[in-house]
Amino acid sequence: MSFFFKAKHYLRYRFSSKTEYDVHAPFAYDFYTKAIRNKQNLGPEFKAVESLRKQLLKNHTRIAVTDLGTGADDKHSQRKISRITRRYASSRKNARLLYNIAQYCKPERILELGTSVGISTMYLALANKNTAITTLEGCPQTAAIARQNFEQMHLNIGQITGNFDNILPEYLAQNPPPDLIYFDGNHTEEATLRYFSACLQGVHEKSVFVFNDIRWSPGMFSAWNHISNHPEVSLSIDIFEFGIVFFRKNSAKQHFILRY
Repeated sequence: MSFFFKAKHYLRYRFSSKTEYDVHAPFAYDFYTKAIRNKQNLGPEFKAVESLRKQLLKNHTRIAVTDLGTGADDKHSQRKISRITRRYASSRKNARLLYNIAQYCKPERILELGTSVGISTMYLALANKNTAITTLEGCPQTAAIARQNFEQMHLNIGQITGNFDNILPEYLAQNPPPDLIYFDGNHTEEATLRYFSACLQGVHEKSVFVFNDIRWSPGMFSAWNHISNHPEVSLSIDIFEFGIVFFRKNSAKQHFILRY
């Protein structure tokens, strides 16, 4: 991650971002106020997820990590579970956002690219108990930790492990198109655009794509600009860390930078 790049862009974001008083498009206003800005208390099951997070943050067991998604030179290393959780698992605020989006959009099928230890996956799964959710992870050892967490929470979540370049096309070819896709598994420009293009083939009126870390690097921000300007995207929302796009036909193209 380029911290200088992110800090510089945060200042720009703070000056340019708007609030609900600046959103006059009905659907965008409704989504912003009911999903992004929703602060209602969550149920007791989320306390269990956060309790599990605390356990993971205290777990100093080392596992072999295969890192295919950050562009790092060292693709194989030993890392503590506590470090993986601290650095790569969704924060409570961001996991809550994913929950809100899933609750608002009510998808029948969710696809997540990048499981890590499964915190974001569990929040997505708890949003709608009848939603079928599949999560893809490149690292077998990290996927195994997530699987243990899902079992502990008694959540039925489909897992596929492997290089996204191989398993994503296979999944898309063998399953109905997902309604909600969360992209959080490869933070390079080329891969992000490649996976976006692959998933674009199945978009429909109610599809929503959520991209994490759109300001991870200049390359990721370039990918986000390409995605938000794509002709099939009708509405794009930039909330600094996340980029959210919709594909609502017969809607005028709109782009919002909103306070989160």
